[in-house]
Amino acid sequence: MPVRKIPISNRAVTGLHAGTGARYESSLERDFFECMMMEPDFDRLEAQPIKIKYRTSANKSRRYTPDVLVHFKSLAAGKPPRRSILCEVKYREELENEFDKFRERFLVARRFARERGWIFKVVTERRIRTIRFANLKFLFRYKKRLVSQSDRELLLELIATDKVVTPKILINSVSESPMRQAELICCLWHLVANGLISVDLQSPLTMNSQISLRK
Repeated sequence: MPVRKIPISNRAVTGLHAGTGARYESSLERDFFECMMMEPDFDRLEAQPIKIKYRTSANKSRRYTPDVLVHFKSLAAGKPPRRSILCEVKYREELENEFDKFRERFLVARRFARERGWIFKVVTERRIRTIRFANLKFLFRYKKRLVSQSDRELLLELIATDKVVTPKILINSVSESPMRQAELICCLWHLVANGLISVDLQSPLTMNSQISLRK
């Protein structure tokens, strides 16, 4: 439950994000929600999650509500999930123009997060609207796709044998039939989207990208 109600705005893009059920108050927040939701280890997120009370250097009482708290799940049995991230989502220009206004509250939020075992991050469009974001959007359509269990096992076994390979080489090694290759490609992207196969998401995702089993 958000601790601060997000108002309807005629100036900014606000609304309810269908994938997470959380309210956003800018198109940048909406894109951030989508970016997080498409991470293989995403669990859930909370918008306007907490209200931090603090005193300024001038001894004035203030309250600060970060934008989002993101929680993750473990991708491997016995391996703990990565730490939750408490985030402020802002356009870079706004941060630069009002840095003095934000500086003290960010220091307070960083300490607040550290005390709870979280990480505090300030996220701008440079970290959201990226090649990685485009790759995750592409992969997300395959995340819940129904695929053959035997195809899953086959592709994982072949990648384990070759250690590092490309989608093109992998698919061609199994079949030359275009129809069969289409099935295998769908399965491959499904495995990548669910974190079972590792790929460099910082570079454009193609049939020549290097893939390997996630460690």
